[in-house]
Amino acid sequence: MIYSYLGRSAKINIINKLISKRSYDLASVNFLYGNFNIIYIKNGEYAVPSSIFSREMLKSLFRADRIKSVIENSFVKSSEFGNHEFSDFRRDVMQYGSLQRILVQPGGAPDLDSIISLFRSFADTGIEKSNIHFWQQYSIALYINGEYELSQRRLDTAKSLAREMSYYDTFMLDHHQARLLLVSRARKTNEYKDHEEAYVEALQTAVRLISDPNRQTERDTLYLSEHLGEAFAGEALSIVRKSPRVSLALHAMLEAVSSRRPNASVGSGLLRRTVRDIRLALETLAPAE
Repeated sequence: MIYSYLGRSAKINIINKLISKRSYDLASVNFLYGNFNIIYIKNGEYAVPSSIFSREMLKSLFRADRIKSVIENSFVKSSEFGNHEFSDFRRDVMQYGSLQRILVQPGGAPDLDSIISLFRSFADTGIEKSNIHFWQQYSIALYINGEYELSQRRLDTAKSLAREMSYYDTFMLDHHQARLLLVSRARKTNEYKDHEEAYVEALQTAVRLISDPNRQTERDTLYLSEHLGEAFAGEALSIVRKSPRVSLALHAMLEAVSSRRPNASVGSGLLRRTVRDIRLALETLAPAE
């Protein structure tokens, strides 16, 4: 079911290698296959009706800790084989976006404790210690959980690995860094003493990404503006509202967005909302003296 939810073909020989020979693992397959016909065999693959069906059945039949255990065991087991299908499986289960839909609490919210515990288990194996994507996704999970300092450390690991590669595209790392700088200082104001530097770095990063001619179809950078309302409010605003450097960086971001042209990916509505968000942030700053 996990394979189906991830959109992968659950080939029998692959699944048989991933699952352990412990009785309850085999019993789970036999239970679903023999008793309810939830799992069936088609063209040499285990199959279920759909990925949506798989997600709902995972939520209904299995606790998050049980699913987590299966993923952990399969992750380690997959490292014993060189086939790309096993590395693809590891890549898929390292995605925070996938895990937040598989590991859920009874009410449907992501089970962040289980998700972060799973990333910690992945890290402990050392299997993906040189994988930039893994450390980025680990950082995102910690960011979502409000663990900003640890999120930064995991992101620093990803960035360090990226610097060792000649042509690695750091767009998603840079985007996440800018978001982390803004949100962490806004939500945990008293824990930081570098608001001006952090805001300037985040906004300058946004300007660089927005102005990149190779990124004119990227929506992610423009969505950074959604965090400006939170960043320029409350105690955090009182710290940076008189900063000429922050004001200059915001004006540069406004100019960069205003120079963009709508296209198939980035529509005029998104551009207008982004300009509005930046202008609202500018209005909170003290007038230049």
